[in-house]
Amino acid sequence: MRFLILFTTLMAGWLLMSGIYNGLLIGFGIASCLLCTWLSLRIGAIDREGLPTHLFLRLPAYLAWLIGEIISSNIATAKSFFAEHLILKSLKFLPISQPRQALPIMPIRSP
Repeated sequence: MRFLILFTTLMAGWLLMSGIYNGLLIGFGIASCLLCTWLSLRIGAIDREGLPTHLFLRLPAYLAWLIGEIISSNIATAKSFFAEHLILKSLKFLPISQPRQALPIMPIRSP
């Protein structure tokens, strides 16, 4: 049962991330997902710890929380981007005097 769950999860992830749906590439995707699932079965990684199916029930709540955090972070970033006075208040300018003029820049030629 865990073999099928792992294969289905890998295949769904591969299809969502590839974005190209022609016969050859889908065949390669099926082959690679079967190979990864078979290797996981061979090394004994498909157990309760390696494929925690008991956590799948809590996944929608976690995804909702994660999307909410991403949206609130984007809103905070947009507010700070559009409110220049907030950024300027947080910056401190130090008086620095330069004792001499900057040296001229010499271009370096590569052979």
